[in-house]
Amino acid sequence: MAQTVERVLYVSVWDKATRAPITGLGPDAFNVREDGSRREVLRVTPATSPMSIAIIVDNSQPTTPTIADLRKGLSAFVKSLDGIGPVAIVTVADRPTILRDYTTDQKQLQAAANRVFALPGSGATLLDAIVEVSQGMAKRDTDRTAIVIVTGEHREFSTRHYQDVLEALAKGGAQMHALVLTGPGGSSLNNEARNRPRPQGQRRHARGCADQPGVRGEAARDGRDPQEPASRRLRPADHADPAREDRSVSHQARAGRQRRTGQGTGRQVMRISAPATFVLAIALLGAPPDHARLAAQAVPVAPVAPLAPGEQEKNQVFRAGVELVSLNVTVIDNQGHYVTDLGQELFSVFEDGAKQELSYFNRTNLPIALSLLIDSSASMEQRMENAQEAATGFAARIRPQDLAQVVDFDSRVEIRQTFTNKLDELERAIRSTSPGGSTALHNAVYISLKELAKVKAKSPEEIRRQAIVVLSDGEDTSSLVSFEEVLELAKRSETAIYTIGLQPRETTALRGFREAEYVLRQLAQETGGRAFFTQKVEELKDVYGQITDELSSQYSMGYSSRNPRRDGAFRRLVVQVARPNTTTRTKRGYYGPTSH
Repeated sequence: MAQTVERVLYVSVWDKATRAPITGLGPDAFNVREDGSRREVLRVTPATSPMSIAIIVDNSQPTTPTIADLRKGLSAFVKSLDGIGPVAIVTVADRPTILRDYTTDQKQLQAAANRVFALPGSGATLLDAIVEVSQGMAKRDTDRTAIVIVTGEHREFSTRHYQDVLEALAKGGAQMHALVLTGPGGSSLNNEARNRPRPQGQRRHARGCADQPGVRGEAARDGRDPQEPASRRLRPADHADPAREDRSVSHQARAGRQRRTGQGTGRQVMRISAPATFVLAIALLGAPPDHARLAAQAVPVAPVAPLAPGEQEKNQVFRAGVELVSLNVTVIDNQGHYVTDLGQELFSVFEDGAKQELSYFNRTNLPIALSLLIDSSASMEQRMENAQEAATGFAARIRPQDLAQVVDFDSRVEIRQTFTNKLDELERAIRSTSPGGSTALHNAVYISLKELAKVKAKSPEEIRRQAIVVLSDGEDTSSLVSFEEVLELAKRSETAIYTIGLQPRETTALRGFREAEYVLRQLAQETGGRAFFTQKVEELKDVYGQITDELSSQYSMGYSSRNPRRDGAFRRLVVQVARPNTTTRTKRGYYGPTSH
């Protein structure tokens, strides 16, 4: 006699004409097929178990005109979720940030909703947020989860490709709902998703090979465009009525992870019997491409993932024999002003979701070792004099205890001045730059990271923060080092990278600047720095001033990780501050130690 197991699906049923939920249905009302084989529906009960919901809110700079209305709508939406289950609120300006972790406390959630402000100079990292939230949801002990996204029609600066999102949703079992605020011309997000290439060198699962030239993957096999945007390919699932026998009813189904029944409006829980020997019945979210995609669309998701495998950085040794993870943290209020009066007791540091105990805290800025990179390619000819003037003003604010070097790059990379605190030598090096040649941005950053790695502290008194400030007016055209290699080295370093993109004055040339903008943003986001963009060379002085202000307003802190494993794996970092209306910025994580 064949052994049977039960599988659980969560199904939403509503009337297509009125959009009203349909309740009170029994087993006979459902036709469930798995890989074409009909399955017996054993029971149908109302889904009343609590639902975990993660709300991902886009608060990047382009949302500034609508952020006030978005904040009001978010507050009302959070209020409507009272009693359904725990809710988390995540923002995506520059990097995914947990404003409020899962809680049912309406007071805390409303306070978090009211702290959503557009972050000046930031870009959206929506895809990163979806992946990290999905990873967190997969770890939560909950039957029903959902992700709700509120975003706009502007560009995206995540490190993930939409295929990564599909895979994360499938594994996390998440149902995703999205609200896109569009202008009169409609949304440009689909074209952005289609045209943006998947970053090379990032890890992907074997079935993701459809995006590789010459490799026929799942998308090619079933006739789909591998570059089709996720928003089109994540469509409502039709497990409950694959034959479309009742065209007046719509369905959404999810495979449940547990067999508890629960609580919700207009949802049914269906228990299905299937032979245990039928492997695909055991892994509805796993194997076939269509099933994985459909389940991901119809699966409720909620938690915020503290761990994001793939981004990495290295821990720093402060004192002999004691491994401390070092952090340089910037805190700003909702007006963009730096907050510099916080005590250690107000900071909470989480590593892979586990709270850590700070063993080192300094509100007085440590000395800094800084690499100043100046693009001197031919395209800078009309702007070089102003750029030199602004860079000279920046160097003049170097303190006696700081060190700086000047790196000039065009087709080649030249260290004009090695590390020094002598202002006249730095100024002489800056003014010696002259335009000509192409742009080797990747080479310049790579060499600067290697040079900074040589600045070693022999004692606690010699510990220095490390930073790179790079000015460039275009995409890389002549480097031997790939962007992926540079980004990997940056994530493994202890260096914060501040990037300044000098955009072309001509509107027609802005499209060609997109690749450079993406590179500059990613370098800043991954390392805890900041990206600036301007078309006016006259504004460079102010931009350099903002970088100086940030470097002089940071907190330095460190802790000994409670994670005893020495596996070299990436560990995700989150820093929170117990003061309302504040946002923190630091590196995204680091590589754990190894046993070698």
